[in-house]
Amino acid sequence: MSILNYIAAGVLIFLLITIALCFLWRPSQPKPQGIDREVDPLKPTAHLQRALTFKTISYPQADKIDFTEYEKYLDFIEFSYPEVFEIMDVEYVNDYALMLKWNGSGSNEKPLAFLAHYDVVPIESGSEDLWRKDPFGGELEGDSIYGRGALDDKNAMITILEAATSLLKEGYQPGRDVYLLFGFDEEIEGHNGAQAIAQVLEDRGISFDFILDEGGAIVDNVFPGIRQPIGVIGVAEKGIANLTLSASDEGGHSSQPKKITAIGRVSRAITYLEEEQLTAKLKGPALTMLKVLRPHMSGLMRYVFSNLWLFKPLVKNILLKSPTTAALIRTSIAPTIFIAGEKENMLPQAATANVNLRVSPYDKLSKLEKQVKSIIDDKQVSVSISGHQASRISSTKSFGYKAIVQAAKNTYPKALFTPYLMLGASDSRHYEKLCPNIYRFSPVHITSEELASIHGNNESISIENLKNGVLFYQELLRLAGGGSLDINSVEPEVGASEQMDEIEAMRISQSIMNRLEEEKEQLGVDSEDTQELDVILEEEPENNEVQPESEPEAVLIESEPVESEPIAAEDFMEEEELPVFPLAETMKLPEFNDLVEEVEEAAEEAETVVEETPIIVEQPVLEAAPEEPVSEAEPVDEVEPVVEIEPVVEVEPVIEAVSPSKKPGKKAASKKPAKKAAAPEAAAEETPQPKPRKATKKEESLLSEADSSNLLKQVEWLDEMIQEPVPEVVAKVEEPPVEAKLTAQEIREKEEAALQILPDGKATKESMQALMENLKKKQTTKKKKKK
Repeated sequence: MSILNYIAAGVLIFLLITIALCFLWRPSQPKPQGIDREVDPLKPTAHLQRALTFKTISYPQADKIDFTEYEKYLDFIEFSYPEVFEIMDVEYVNDYALMLKWNGSGSNEKPLAFLAHYDVVPIESGSEDLWRKDPFGGELEGDSIYGRGALDDKNAMITILEAATSLLKEGYQPGRDVYLLFGFDEEIEGHNGAQAIAQVLEDRGISFDFILDEGGAIVDNVFPGIRQPIGVIGVAEKGIANLTLSASDEGGHSSQPKKITAIGRVSRAITYLEEEQLTAKLKGPALTMLKVLRPHMSGLMRYVFSNLWLFKPLVKNILLKSPTTAALIRTSIAPTIFIAGEKENMLPQAATANVNLRVSPYDKLSKLEKQVKSIIDDKQVSVSISGHQASRISSTKSFGYKAIVQAAKNTYPKALFTPYLMLGASDSRHYEKLCPNIYRFSPVHITSEELASIHGNNESISIENLKNGVLFYQELLRLAGGGSLDINSVEPEVGASEQMDEIEAMRISQSIMNRLEEEKEQLGVDSEDTQELDVILEEEPENNEVQPESEPEAVLIESEPVESEPIAAEDFMEEEELPVFPLAETMKLPEFNDLVEEVEEAAEEAETVVEETPIIVEQPVLEAAPEEPVSEAEPVDEVEPVVEIEPVVEVEPVIEAVSPSKKPGKKAASKKPAKKAAAPEAAAEETPQPKPRKATKKEESLLSEADSSNLLKQVEWLDEMIQEPVPEVVAKVEEPPVEAKLTAQEIREKEEAALQILPDGKATKESMQALMENLKKKQTTKKKKKK
């Protein structure tokens, strides 16, 4: 009886200790910090849709790769993110690998690096019909964007650039240098992309505090006993190796086979490997992951995982039941290729199989080869292994890991985050010499269906994930990049550039054109009289300074939201037409209201008959971003003839959308557009004197039938006028004297030459006033004729 009491007491003490351990471990998750910023998903969605249309497919056979698609993709990226290419140092490695350096404010801390790749795997032949959408259409279905590369890995490149652009517009500069490194051949080992970039950086003596690449994501229902979504951050990645099994035989007729053939030997070896598997080891990242997650488990699972000292064999068996968790604790084997036989009635003389191995950090290739030979136990089967080992294991106590977890927690407050062993391979392995702490994490919350679509059918990403990706990289740059960031500050000139985002410029231009068409209808002007009203008049900003091009972005944030359908790729950047975004018609732009007042005043004050024919300039056509953008805007091809040029006394600022150019293999040149010249102040009775200069070839051709000396004076006078500063009060300037009367042909040529000097051939306010007066006169004349 006393012995039973001792046993019962021992069991009770054991239960008390093991149960107490369930409550001993405390959660190690950081508290989420509120994010006081919003991300408009419109731009990242449209940009990713367009990015998915480029067939940047990596093939093992180099001759199958279409590098013109890569060039078009890089042109699109440069065109879509002008602020990034304006401010950062740009360099192309091996023509298609893109290296961007964001210079810090001078901190002595080591730089950071963010990696991504834009090449994709092919669509398996015959599987095209299994896709719900065109694999290279970038189409929307519901709230998801479909296309090869949506998850692997164009979304990362787009969200990194979107985050960098938004921070640049806020005037943010990281305290230390930040590198954005984009490879183009990750799917075929990355030797010409990431490896080449790493070599360039190593030659320059550059090393990093930490590096972030694609990898783990946020997933649901992958771990027993936990209901919350789990975000797994790769602190290491498995190696890749190929195991070759081969056997030989004498061959012969299939009617007299031996007991076991070459095919049979290799097949039996594969069977033995699949049945026994390689040794599982619960240690390193897998064990750390269990320790991080066990405080969040419930019931029996929490009790078991809280007492690993006792239940480790049981836990190992639990993990081995799932292919996903089993791959975390052992080197996996996957037979992928079998080569044998040529004819159905001939015994093959040789058989070879390839088995793909994903190597655990605790296995060496030499030891794996010995273990495989021991498992198959057949000397007639030759065994060889080639490949590379697993990566180093990065620290979970480093600043980089903590910053990544905090940024992820800020973006996804309900998720749990833990280190883990990444099962696949990435470009990050090429940077191991440059950095001791490399992490692999994709900031997306994906379903099991989306996870299976990577390298499969119907690859897609939700718009919500795309938006959260931008938020994550913004947070990580803010936390890890140092420096100060005032998100409530007024946007400055982006990188001292006078170039506005091309989408915002299109929106403003379209709004102005719509309103001018309304004014034309109110005046009763027929389209056949005006041949379309093509003048865009822009209000001179107060204090005569160029307004920051990023200002419309701030206006967009203040505007009332307008519900709209998601934009498909073809609606965003068709080759022949650029989009007008849904918010364009409801924007409250101060410049627009001032413009309307100017037009109304000009129409009301037009009481006298104006003899001059107004300047008519062709309406600017909103065109899509060309897949191969050019460095300069095309000149105006045709201009309507006029009777007389009205002197230019004021030049309005011009909004431009410049299409950048790229020279692969060379550092991108600066793309700062030249500043616009302004008209001089002049007295009412003074005539400006022209400054002699040599006419251009284009001007000489226009002067071939006219008095060249007389017309040249007109051109020189205009040239001088647009090179002086704009005064606050502008007086009307008389025309310079004309020595001889010009013919109609000479006047037309004179107008064409003059318009070439005006900024983008756009008219001034006085020209606009003359236009309105003449239109009103024509309308009055028509009514008299009808009477």
